[in-house]
Amino acid sequence: MEDQPLIDLLRLFYPGGEIQAEPGASNQEVAGPSLFVTYRVPRDLLDRRQGLQGFYFSGPAVGLPEEAALVHQDGPLAFPWGEEPPLPPPFSVQWEGSLRVPVDGVYRFVVDLGAVGSPALFSLQLDRTIVLDTSLGLTEQRISLARGLYHLTMRYRSGDQPADLALRWEPPGGSLTAIPRPFLYGPPFPNVGLVGSYFAGSRLEGPLLSLRKDPLPGLPVELPQPYSVRWEGKLAAPRAGEYLLASVSDGFVQVLVDGQTVVDSQFAQDDAPAYAQGSIYLEPGWHPLEIRHVPDPRAPGLRLLWQPPGSSPAPLSSRYLSPVLAQVQPGDLALPDAPTLLDPRLGEPSGRGDFALSYTFDLYQPRLAIPPGDLPTLLAEPLWQVGGNCGAAPVLTPRGVALDLARGQLYVADSGNQDVALFDLAGNLVRRFSSELFQEPVDLAVADGVVWVLDAGSQQVIRLDPATGQVQALAGQVGFYRPRGIAVDAAGHLLVADTGGARVALLDAAGNLLGQYGGRDTQLGRGQPVDTLAVGETAWAVTAEDGRLWRLDDLASVVALPRSTTLDGPHLAGLPDGSFFLSDPVRHRIQYHTAGGRPWRQLVDPALLHTPVGVDAALQGDEVLLAVADSGACRLTLWRLPAAGLVP
Repeated sequence: MEDQPLIDLLRLFYPGGEIQAEPGASNQEVAGPSLFVTYRVPRDLLDRRQGLQGFYFSGPAVGLPEEAALVHQDGPLAFPWGEEPPLPPPFSVQWEGSLRVPVDGVYRFVVDLGAVGSPALFSLQLDRTIVLDTSLGLTEQRISLARGLYHLTMRYRSGDQPADLALRWEPPGGSLTAIPRPFLYGPPFPNVGLVGSYFAGSRLEGPLLSLRKDPLPGLPVELPQPYSVRWEGKLAAPRAGEYLLASVSDGFVQVLVDGQTVVDSQFAQDDAPAYAQGSIYLEPGWHPLEIRHVPDPRAPGLRLLWQPPGSSPAPLSSRYLSPVLAQVQPGDLALPDAPTLLDPRLGEPSGRGDFALSYTFDLYQPRLAIPPGDLPTLLAEPLWQVGGNCGAAPVLTPRGVALDLARGQLYVADSGNQDVALFDLAGNLVRRFSSELFQEPVDLAVADGVVWVLDAGSQQVIRLDPATGQVQALAGQVGFYRPRGIAVDAAGHLLVADTGGARVALLDAAGNLLGQYGGRDTQLGRGQPVDTLAVGETAWAVTAEDGRLWRLDDLASVVALPRSTTLDGPHLAGLPDGSFFLSDPVRHRIQYHTAGGRPWRQLVDPALLHTPVGVDAALQGDEVLLAVADSGACRLTLWRLPAAGLVP
């Protein structure tokens, strides 16, 4: 496993190589551990790689490679075409390959077209950046280059008369010469890895020892200790979801993605001091990546690991790293294929393949977990609001909320007033349900006209019949400890987020325990589940301590929210198509998720969303009604959203 990133890199450069482990002999009968691994490359493959691949076309325009009249591996880049043209003029040539820059520094590039006032045209690009272009009068330029490989593209168009062509460079401390063949490779090598700035000392600043395009960060370098290095470039996110990143090093390591610290060795695990990890939610694309590293002089070395959404933990391959420093626009740089999903169910039900949940393994305990940032805004209109003055509000501390469209009603679990309030859909308070069983009602669910109330104080589920006002605790239920959320599934079973009990309990309508998800020794349990949702055939839960959204049937999850308290934790509300809303009390917004769990849109209103906790949603014609209970502002709000366009 430790060698896998380097083996992947070699396969990118030389796909025809073969791997062979060289065993060491502990005695004559038993083979010892492998001493080293060889990667054997056929000689003809090496020969085919040497030189720059040129495609020659008859006429003034280049075409497709298969249309070339001549293909040749060229080098050095000095062509005596005045006497021996490759094709009758006019002709054109396109070269594609890689240039190896042996040392970092300032390089001078000069093109010679063989005669003053030559009608020929020539251009040179390195990593898609124009270096020379005779049509622009750019025949010479000095540029600063890091040590490493560069994607090289050249184009030439001859005049009607043959003329010589030479591309020369002047390396740092060298003389002006035609670029030699040993520094040219074609077809081009993959442009992978990161740009590393190596500094003298351990402060990540000061005298620059070397600037390198490292195809694999962390490989040994011949530099005097102590030194520090900052790698920069891009990280590929082939699909949306949570990316776990980790480092293994005895030295200092920080990993930043999109400018946010994800891995910091200062928060390494106590039982594995050289191992540090964190996670971040990413949308598909190339994301700015920075790695800061100060090697331990006694044990230098760095390994990077990751777990992409829906896949297994693995070494971070160079194919997902790019040394491009400029901003990458969509389509500028192709994304590599996403790693294989462990289970197709982890992806979107639509089969689009651009999002996945993840399984959490034993090592999945990120100290830093960064949820999705700002999402596209939902178009929503507030129909009405009540409350907003906590001293004299009709709802003192609203937490749970439930819509009953069939009867035109809306129920609120009011913890502050220790009762359940009933409103009509115009925002009028119709009545209040009180009982000595209500100590701290925190959530409720409506099914077939029955209201199921969850009380965190009495720690039980209470059945409320709104027609008669009768209130009854379920006789058969097992004990809970400060539960916070309740839902009813399609079969009439009750799901209870037993927060203090570190589980989601499944009950029948009489309160008998049928099963549970999580437990005290599970990550779901440690995260403290605060709400649950049954929508369609899928059950979900959200945990406050780590802001994770869980699909309960297979305990797949994604970081969705920042950490919150369990008292005013996030809640869920579903729609018939399986999509759902998730309240975010910390960032004062409501998130909308697709049926597969992908965060897709958000509702933000600083004036009306202070500490949104309870949510419920219902489809009414071509609109969605969204009820929000705001515990911090003592406010109840009903919103209206167009149903069209919610789901991608």
